[in-house]
Amino acid sequence: MNKLTSLFALTLLLLVASCTSRSNKASDTTTDPITQQRQLIEQRISDIFQEARNMPLDEADNAYMSTEYRQLLQRALDKAGDANIGLIQAGDHWTQSQEGSDNTTARVLEIKDLTSSSATAITDLINFPGTDYERIIHLTLQLVAEDGQWLIDNFIQDFEGKTYNEKAALRAYIDSPDPLPLEAPVQTPTCPPANIPD
Repeated sequence: MNKLTSLFALTLLLLVASCTSRSNKASDTTTDPITQQRQLIEQRISDIFQEARNMPLDEADNAYMSTEYRQLLQRALDKAGDANIGLIQAGDHWTQSQEGSDNTTARVLEIKDLTSSSATAITDLINFPGTDYERIIHLTLQLVAEDGQWLIDNFIQDFEGKTYNEKAALRAYIDSPDPLPLEAPVQTPTCPPANIPD
């Protein structure tokens, strides 16, 4: 009887230890603050691009861009007056194209340089996903936390051997003595015919 009781107690102890170990492993991945923050940022970026594609450009900027970015943009627009400053009017930074896409999605590949107030997201922006016209744009998003929300602070794109940094371009335009048009950081897409079914 003693051996049976000891065997039962040992089996019960191993079962409890196994359940506790599994429970701790599961909670470690969900309660790790860095993992949670990365997941939060990934979801926020996905939500932003989902919503921004259906909004006018200025409304999307006001809703999802940082205060500093919006101030730089306003200074550039004020300097330009009625002139075309390329960077602003050549395309939509939410789709990184001149024609845009009402079906743009963002896929976060990596979150790096994460602090409590800033992060960098390496992202694929996908226009016309799942169609013959699908186009993937590799984009670096710099984010800042403002009033408890992650906002986009900058769009950086490498294209044809050049890096296009929107905030740097805005600053250069504002600081330049001549109001020359900025080189647009957008790609000209091959647009699908208007009759493509959703």
